[in-house]
Amino acid sequence: MIFGNKELKVRQFEITNFGGAETLKEFYRAMPQVSGDQVRVRVRFAGLNYADVMQRRGLYPGIQEQGLPYTPGMEVVGEIDAIGPDVSNLSVGQRVFAKLEMGGYSEFVVAPAQYVFVVPEGIVDEDVLGLVGTSGQTAFGVAKSLKAARGRFAFITAAAGGVGTVLIQICKHLGWVVIAGVSSDEKAAYVSAVGADYAIRYDRDGWEAELLEISGEAGLAIVLDSVGGEPNREALDALGAQGELVFFGAASGDHVGLPPEFVFPFIGRCNSVRGFGLIGYYLSGPNVLAETIEGLFDLYLSGVIQNVFSSIVPAGQVVEVHRAMENRETRGKIQLDMQA
Repeated sequence: MIFGNKELKVRQFEITNFGGAETLKEFYRAMPQVSGDQVRVRVRFAGLNYADVMQRRGLYPGIQEQGLPYTPGMEVVGEIDAIGPDVSNLSVGQRVFAKLEMGGYSEFVVAPAQYVFVVPEGIVDEDVLGLVGTSGQTAFGVAKSLKAARGRFAFITAAAGGVGTVLIQICKHLGWVVIAGVSSDEKAAYVSAVGADYAIRYDRDGWEAELLEISGEAGLAIVLDSVGGEPNREALDALGAQGELVFFGAASGDHVGLPPEFVFPFIGRCNSVRGFGLIGYYLSGPNVLAETIEGLFDLYLSGVIQNVFSSIVPAGQVVEVHRAMENRETRGKIQLDMQA
């Protein structure tokens, strides 16, 4: 923050044009004001998601209609700094998580009170976004939608990322045998530490045969895919009878599709493909968001989720971090320290 004459200026990062990471620029804007049921949060950490990268590149649904410049960021953790006159369930000074449509790469954000949740004691700030941010919410929603496990095999792509970190642990809790797809030895070690039963380097030749060998005659019961492209297509071939592919992203840029040669095998095995997205998930009921956040807090405090790895970087390094995310050089949850 800086002081200018009589107005407090707030540091934030904005997308000035759709394109590469260099389009992210630092600006100082007027302090946002609260009204009605709004809450203002002094941000400690702002979460980064691959969706931010897709938005910046102009590839995210609806983003082309978004006016430029805009501040990305769909989640923050921090302390309530001010509340509107209609807010009765929150107070200044509380430590909170706030879900946003965008605007998180900023020192201060304003959000409706219904999207602001008090962080329980026993959870440190550094772990909040990895647990209940967009990645944790996605993992919780995907896992909640699955059929009974009964010791069957689940294959998770991009398993070392923020979603994968939480998804591995919830799936293990539900009884799945987890095969984690990763792109480096470091990530393989990481997912094994998180709880995956197997780690497969799907950037290497021959990984498809390894997947088939591990899943055995029964094949995969479920594929949880956020990558698309080759990992998606090869995993389709490993699905067993009544197996299901759930896709919730296409980080490769190659959108999910069912090649013609898969149609008849899919019919014969009674396989299915479906999508998962947080927007549709939250439209399924009035209390789904709150139930998801509270459910994740409970899983953490009860020890089901024990590992929420976070990389915390100074906010000024946001351009470098975006590039690292695009190059698959990150693991776990990435956060900007907005006070550094």
